[in-house]
Amino acid sequence: MNEINGNRIKLAVIPIELAQEEYQIFKNPNLFVYTKHDNFKSIEEAQAFIEKYNKAGNFWGIFLKNNKLIGNCQFAVKGTTGELSYTIAEEYWGHGFASETVKTLIEFGFKNFSLKKVIGGCVPDNIASKKVMLKNEMSFFTLEKRLLKKVERFMI
Repeated sequence: MNEINGNRIKLAVIPIELAQEEYQIFKNPNLFVYTKHDNFKSIEEAQAFIEKYNKAGNFWGIFLKNNKLIGNCQFAVKGTTGELSYTIAEEYWGHGFASETVKTLIEFGFKNFSLKKVIGGCVPDNIASKKVMLKNEMSFFTLEKRLLKKVERFMI
């Protein structure tokens, strides 16, 4: 699969040549307030990240239709459950791109796999991500502790 198309976005493998753009997005520490990861400190770190996750086969860049990279997402399948995650560049927050990414991943998962559910998670303080999941008809189903943080889990 080369790309997954939404209305305003497409999900596609990130070419290593876009490591500079990936670095520019993910050097921002504000993106990592609610995650276990740290911001990138160098372009080489961005390159290594792209190489590692491109090999997984379930990781894509989030691109505007004009090919501008605005984030990353992942959709992992285990048995009959899909799990999604996403990160959007801060300057694109509040414009519906996270919601469209989640919608696109949910549709992709149910269309291409024999899934019974799709789940996603966020820390309780991440109100924006909660709203994204609820907007996409995902329902809160549990609160669990992961890597020393509480995580609210949602599913559809």
